[in-house]
Amino acid sequence: MPQRLPVSSWLAETARVEVGQGLAYWTLLSGPTLLPVLPADHYVRHLRFARSRAESTTKSYAGHLKRFEQWRCVRGLSWEEAARDIAGHFIERRITPRAGPGRGQGRTPSDAGLAPALAAIHGFYRHAADLGEVDRSVLRVLEEQGAAAAAAPAPSSTVPRHRPPPAAPS
Repeated sequence: MPQRLPVSSWLAETARVEVGQGLAYWTLLSGPTLLPVLPADHYVRHLRFARSRAESTTKSYAGHLKRFEQWRCVRGLSWEEAARDIAGHFIERRITPRAGPGRGQGRTPSDAGLAPALAAIHGFYRHAADLGEVDRSVLRVLEEQGAAAAAAPAPSSTVPRHRPPPAAPS
């Protein structure tokens, strides 16, 4: 099996883009020369200015898309291939302890902690498909994966302290 590079080995950054009069949004830069990732830039710019989302929302979404971009590029996947293997991205995120400083450092994220990343990535794909930047077939794949995840029973976080006594024989 070929050895994979760590996801962090792919150069990607988020950057604040000022557009004037105190308005700004966050975008994604990637590759050896840190060029804007146009489909992601179109998406966060749309969120900020066409959907009136807060600048902090674009910062959060750009961060989620950065990790997805790193994962995608280390594997050499197209946007469509990455969508079809989105579960692989979330498995890796779920089992990899957070390396950066701050809350949660050294711990793996919970499923609930990954929900914002899932929302950002799904929203990105819907927007990119609307603009023709990715094939619309990926939306069906993402919907099917989402439906399967929603239908799966949630893991129980509570364990009963005791079992009820068995019913008396009649």
